[in-house]
Amino acid sequence: MQNFAKRLYLPLLAGTTLLLGASHSFAQTANSDATSSIPPQPEAVSVDAETAILDEIISSGTIVTGQHDGMDAFFMGDFETAEIEFEREFKGLKRFESARENAVQDAVISADRTQMQARAGDNTGAQAGAGGRGGGFQGSSSSGSTGSNSSVTSNFVSRRGEGRTILTDGKVTYEDFGFTRYMAGLSEIKLGKFDEARVSLQQSLRYDETNYDARMRLGLLDVMDADFEAAAKQLETLNKQRRRCERLSCDDLDALRRATMVLAKQITKAVDAQ
Repeated sequence: MQNFAKRLYLPLLAGTTLLLGASHSFAQTANSDATSSIPPQPEAVSVDAETAILDEIISSGTIVTGQHDGMDAFFMGDFETAEIEFEREFKGLKRFESARENAVQDAVISADRTQMQARAGDNTGAQAGAGGRGGGFQGSSSSGSTGSNSSVTSNFVSRRGEGRTILTDGKVTYEDFGFTRYMAGLSEIKLGKFDEARVSLQQSLRYDETNYDARMRLGLLDVMDADFEAAAKQLETLNKQRRRCERLSCDDLDALRRATMVLAKQITKAVDAQ
């Protein structure tokens, strides 16, 4: 499994030609509208206006530059390979997650079993001490019993701590899960596999609901399917993210504003055309 390691901000083409494929007439008309309303960024300007980047949406993921087959394939235009690699990556992350969960469960079960055995031993000792005069007092206050309880408690806390360490070791995060599904969705959009892309983007947002680019693209797919209610919900969420980002002065505020504007314009255009 490829290991995600550091944050990298990836400039991704977000014109609707990329989003929905050049073969769709909707995407073709959406491109000109998006271009007219979005000021080009300096790095997005091309000598050939027809091939210039229409607008730049920045999305974040944790990858090792130049060491990930899926990312390399995507930026080389081999979207079939990219889709396969990101699907493989996601399955690998799921296997790792399952291994972590099993380790935590084993630690907890082992600790619980030890505690139960210690309690059983305490009960046996108390019953044995009750056999003679004064035995009950002796059994309940023996130094051996107190030592056993102390040992079990510390062991239980220790094993719980091991489980927490496994869960928070920083090697795999929900952002990694979300990013692999997001990139799989982008690859599927480029391949014209819009139903699969919808599922991938929805899964991505379940892992990382802050991915505004995934949300914008999902909203555009809703517009393409004439599901304006669903698209409006995505736009509402984007607007909430934008307002919060404005209050906090987020680094990617401009990109979030553009994503919101692109989706809003396409919803308005599609509704007016009805």
